[in-house]
Amino acid sequence: MDHERADGDAEWAFERSRPPEARRASRIDCDLWVRVGGVEAAARPRKGNISVTGLYVGIDEAVGSPGDVLWLSLTSIDKVRSAHTMARVTRVMRQDDLHRGAAVVGAGFEFMPLDQPRDEIVQLVRHVTSLALGMCGGVDLDHDHAVRVSRAHGPAAVARLENLGRDRVVISLPAALPPGEEVRLDIAEPSGGQINVLGVVGWSEPDLTDANGRHSVVVRFRPPSSDDGAYAARTVGALVDGLIAPAHVAVLDTQPQDLSGQLSRVHLASVLGLAELEKLDGVLTVANERCAGRIYFSGGRIVDAELDTPGLHPRDVLADLLSWTEGEFSFVCIPVRRNDRFELGTHALLLELADEQDERVA
Repeated sequence: MDHERADGDAEWAFERSRPPEARRASRIDCDLWVRVGGVEAAARPRKGNISVTGLYVGIDEAVGSPGDVLWLSLTSIDKVRSAHTMARVTRVMRQDDLHRGAAVVGAGFEFMPLDQPRDEIVQLVRHVTSLALGMCGGVDLDHDHAVRVSRAHGPAAVARLENLGRDRVVISLPAALPPGEEVRLDIAEPSGGQINVLGVVGWSEPDLTDANGRHSVVVRFRPPSSDDGAYAARTVGALVDGLIAPAHVAVLDTQPQDLSGQLSRVHLASVLGLAELEKLDGVLTVANERCAGRIYFSGGRIVDAELDTPGLHPRDVLADLLSWTEGEFSFVCIPVRRNDRFELGTHALLLELADEQDERVA
């Protein structure tokens, strides 16, 4: 097969620069045990979809508003894999109800930190995908994975990956391909790499849902040698790892501009640690019924802290705010120009304050 053959007039989708987008990997429909910290006492089975960067589930609880930060506990439906992660609410779906009014029916969450998925999330998504492949035979892919189809006879073509099965993929093409034809698929990964797949065309049929008259084409995996019985399993594993549950994803260019929440759901120390991971600049306002305080960040480091009641040293202010279990917080990303009153990284500072608190209790 001439793998180097290409249509000189074609502009491969994976050779163009991708526009920025919030979704950086395919989401997989699934059932999960989900517990929203501070909202639910126990995990419940819920339907939704998950990727290494976010989650959407059907839920009838008030989880907050977009921008709110909370903890999520997630477990696969067979209870084999679990993950515990901070997340930010990205959307809340409501539906009019005759008796309850506009009731919450679903919510979307973005896992934090934003730069790279945590390993336990990656492993959970891989396991969930494995369950879906075993029970359903295939999973739909909602991400724009471009495919270059190299043919032994006929011009090369550009396709879109639609579905992954245990021994095949389904691609969308402008025209049908002859059954039995051997092809090579170069599938673009979100990270910028490519996965090469050898296959044989199964069947092609018009995609009645596509207004442009495209065809859905099944390509079954073909091992490079007849005695390579593990080719299909290796190929599926590579596609899952590269397209659905990658350990590395494209880094977002923008930082979160609106973080808020309740201290009963997220402890202040977790918020401070998140700001350090994201290297945020801005002001974190913490307030309860008695008073309010502000913590100032530069590059993720805490540089100053103050209460409405003047006179306290910034270290004492921070220790006081960390003791609060009720109240609200709101982070605004703005440039901060203040002298560093702590001269310590956030993690080291929190450890020192915790040690001091233990000494006072003892």
